[in-house]
Amino acid sequence: MENNSLKDYALMCECAESVARFGILSDFLKKGITDYYSYKSKNEELSPEEMEILNAKYREFQDFFQKL
Repeated sequence: MENNSLKDYALMCECAESVARFGILSDFLKKGITDYYSYKSKNEELSPEEMEILNAKYREFQDFFQKL
């Protein structure tokens, strides 16, 4: 590993944290949307609680992009 300053290392860690958060939210939304359409294909619906969780994570994902 290169000899980075603590400031550079802190920035690298913050970026890695953001990339990880993006990946986690993306994976969650992929699963949530897949579940949504799986239920829809059976003429069923996600429970209101599950829909609220999916909507909350979607809003969190939107907020993430607005901060870019």
